[in-house]
Amino acid sequence: MTVFNANDPKYQSCCCGAHVTTLARVFVILGVVGSMLDLLILSMHWEHILSNLFACLGAVAIFKEMRGLILVYIALSAIASILDMFDIMTDTYANPKYKDVKQFVVPFMAVLCLIIAVIEFIVYRVYWNLARFIKDRENAPELPVVYQE
Repeated sequence: MTVFNANDPKYQSCCCGAHVTTLARVFVILGVVGSMLDLLILSMHWEHILSNLFACLGAVAIFKEMRGLILVYIALSAIASILDMFDIMTDTYANPKYKDVKQFVVPFMAVLCLIIAVIEFIVYRVYWNLARFIKDRENAPELPVVYQE
């Protein structure tokens, strides 16, 4: 019978050695703050409001450690990121003010989107590891407790 060990190295992050619960909370707080700034600075457009709702959903899922909701948050965030990158690339390509420098701007934006995708993959990986941590903790057998009088 294996015993659940919350401090197992597989629950430590590869980049800074922080526990997956701590790192996921830091990332989701950064996401909420970024989403709020996006909403306040850019506009109250429906896409920004929806992004803010996703960020709040993620915060609730991660702080309450709700595995199913974390997985939903990962899926919705990944879909939103892909759509955002597609939107960035099509807007950049179709924008008439980049007509003369399109051969430089479009590859630059593509590289920028690739860098953002790599960073988001790392963040989603931390969220996935948190979901795995929660599953392992829930599936661990309970040890008998003996009280001494």
